[in-house]
Amino acid sequence: MLSTVFFLLLFSNGINKHQPKIDISSFCLKSKQVRSKLDHALIEYDDMTASIYYKITYSPKQLHINKDAYQVTNRIVQNKDTVRIIQSYLMEFYVDKSEKIELKRTKTEGPITGEYSTIKITLYYKDGKTEVFSDTIGSQEYIIEYNPKYESFLKFLEIL
Repeated sequence: MLSTVFFLLLFSNGINKHQPKIDISSFCLKSKQVRSKLDHALIEYDDMTASIYYKITYSPKQLHINKDAYQVTNRIVQNKDTVRIIQSYLMEFYVDKSEKIELKRTKTEGPITGEYSTIKITLYYKDGKTEVFSDTIGSQEYIIEYNPKYESFLKFLEIL
């Protein structure tokens, strides 16, 4: 019996020596590095349907919100869940680009008139790099099907 236990210990030790070691902490570290490369961001959203201009400065700990409608409001949001939601949208659509903003474009027969909202995202990275994304929400020449997650992002900005 003792020899069987000794053999099993020796055998399992020999197998473990040849197995590649997976360092779980390195996966966590890489994930944190990807998320931490974004230092802060500026979101400028001009909602033409409601005539409201939003200027939101994101940092990993808080949001500074400036809303210009009939009166100007300034406030700071430090709710961790709210900050994480904004961070998640920024990562999905602009940093990692793991989600598409537009799903489909269909050419229209004639122009569609109207005033279209605009959004401008400026990303500031810790290495000094800056990226700017600017889009008009809608088009005179195309019917655009937007990603429902992107539409949720815009609605979320409106309720901040």
